[in-house]
Amino acid sequence: MLNTSDKNASNKRKIVDPERHTNRILTQMQRDLHLSVPPVHIECFDNSNIQGTNPVSACVVFKKMLSRVRKITVIFNVKNSRRT
Repeated sequence: MLNTSDKNASNKRKIVDPERHTNRILTQMQRDLHLSVPPVHIECFDNSNIQGTNPVSACVVFKKMLSRVRKITVIFNVKNSRRT
């Protein structure tokens, strides 16, 4: 597994023009999501648990494709959840 991680890290391509790369991704998201303008503010939620117990959620916010991990990341400890 470590060998695969090392291989993936060494094969990571360098982005020559980061602004162009970001604009391309945002434009593709705009098309895929049928938006009138490219997204500027994106919130990503991840819900998880350990074999059905200890539920937890996290939210990471991206503004203009930059993660504001330290400033805006929020972790929620879910106290009560109902299954339907």
